Amino acid sequence: MEVENQVNTIDVCQVTPYFDSSESATELSLPLTFSDIIWLRFHPVERIFFYKLTESTPTFFNSVILPNLKHSLSHTLLQFLPLAGNLIWPPQAIKPIILYTPDDGVQLTIAESTADFHLLSGNEVHGAADSRPYIPELPVTDSKASAIALKITLFPNHGFCIGISAHHAVLDGKSSTMFIKAWAHLCKLEAESLLEENGFMHVAEMLNHLPIKKLSYKSKQSRFVNLVLKFSLFGCLSKITNCRSLEEFWSFYVTQHSEPSTRRWHFVGTLSIILLLLSSFVFNLWFLFLVPLVGYGFSWYSHFFVEGNVPATFGHPVWSFLCDCKMFGLMLTGQMDREIKRLGKRPILQGF
Repeated sequence: MEVENQVNTIDVCQVTPYFDSSESATELSLPLTFSDIIWLRFHPVERIFFYKLTESTPTFFNSVILPNLKHSLSHTLLQFLPLAGNLIWPPQAIKPIILYTPDDGVQLTIAESTADFHLLSGNEVHGAADSRPYIPELPVTDSKASAIALKITLFPNHGFCIGISAHHAVLDGKSSTMFIKAWAHLCKLEAESLLEENGFMHVAEMLNHLPIKKLSYKSKQSRFVNLVLKFSLFGCLSKITNCRSLEEFWSFYVTQHSEPSTRRWHFVGTLSIILLLLSSFVFNLWFLFLVPLVGYGFSWYSHFFVEGNVPATFGHPVWSFLCDCKMFGLMLTGQMDREIKRLGKRPILQGF
C-alpha cells in the first residue's frame, strides 16, 4: 500500500558529546581492521524506530520531548565517543581511521510529517520508498565520512520516529540498534541530576550483561576502544578468539545466530552437506567439491545479509563446525528455541 509522504524539515543541527567532561575534550583515533575495510564502500546501515505517543503535539514535542532527546543523546555519545567522529584516510596512513576531535558531533535532522503513522509503523506491506524520507543522509565528502547521522520526525498527535544511518565500516545493524538502546535507556532517566549520578553506571551495567566479553587495554583510551569494539561489526572477531572453551563459544555462537532466518539458512547448508557427502559415496566423488561451496555459501549469506555479523568460522573454524552440527541437531529435534531460552540469549535487540 502506498503511503502519502509530506515531510518538512524543521531544523538541522549538530549534537556533540556532553561537554562537561575531560573525555570529550580528548582526541581519539581508531584504525580500521582489514575486515572492516571490506565494508568501506558498502551502503550505510539504516534503521527506523517508531514510538507511539498520542500526546505528541508540536508544542509538547518541541518543549519537552525534543530537548530530552538531545540532552540524552549528548550523554550517550560520551559513552560512544568515536561515533561522534568521522571516517578519514590520512595521506600518510596505510588504512582509514575513525577520528574524533573536540567539537565533533552527530548531525541531527528534525522534521515533521503528515503521513499515516500507523500505516508506516504497522505490519502492512508498503514500498521501501515510503520509508526513505525518514532516513537521514549520511554526510560524506571526498575527505571524510560521518560515522552516523540521525533524524527525528514528528507525527503530530500520533508519535515520532528516529531514523539512523551508520557507516557500515563502523557499525552494523545490531550495533547501531545497541546504540539506540543505550540512548533510550538514558532518555528514560527523567531528572538531569539522576542522569549525571546514575546514568553512566546503568549503561556500564547494561554493557556488562551483554553476551560479549569485554577486552582489556592498558591505554588511557581503553574504555572508548572497548566500547567501539563491542559495537562494531568486526569487533566480534576479538570476542570469538577470546572464548576459552567450547561451552563458552557455544553461548557466543547462539547470540550470533539470533535471527530464525539465519538458523534456517544454516540448517539448509548443513543438510545440503550431508546430502552431498552421501551422493559422493553413492554416485560420484566429484560431489565432494561442492561441499565447502554449498555449506559455507548458505551460512555466510545468512551472516552477511540476514544477521549482519561476522561468521564465527573466522575465529574458531573447528568449534564453529561443532556448533553448527549441534545447532542442526537441536533444530532437527525442535529443541533450539528451548536452548536459546536456557542460555538467556533471546535476541535482545528486537525492540525495547
